[in-house]
Amino acid sequence: MVNPIDEIRTRLLQYPDVQYVASTDTLRMEAPQDGGFPIYIRRHAAAGWDVTFGEGLQCHFDDAAAATEFFSFGLSDQCRLREIRRGSVVHRACAERRKGDGWEVVQETIRLLYPFWRRPSEYIFQNILLSPGSQE
Repeated sequence: MVNPIDEIRTRLLQYPDVQYVASTDTLRMEAPQDGGFPIYIRRHAAAGWDVTFGEGLQCHFDDAAAATEFFSFGLSDQCRLREIRRGSVVHRACAERRKGDGWEVVQETIRLLYPFWRRPSEYIFQNILLSPGSQE
């Protein structure tokens, strides 16, 4: 079984401008360009892997390969992160996949406690590091 941290680190070596910090159980990559979003992967204490996009989207994977694939998806031009904020708090975060001329939600995280009285604002972030077919 390949460690996702090692595999992702090897992939990121192709992009010397991308900044990241890695240990044996975690890797945090900064947004690769303006308008992008950071991605964080860590080994979950109980079992599996957690992958976080931006400030609000967090997904758990039991399978290391699925966690690696989702991390790579976040680097591609086929993915974008949509965050709905109330004030400075991310209320809803969605990873979306390009579908035709639009986007479809593939993962979503909703925070239950947030300042509901604040006006919502939407932010769209996209990393365009990998092109289709280069995620593998």
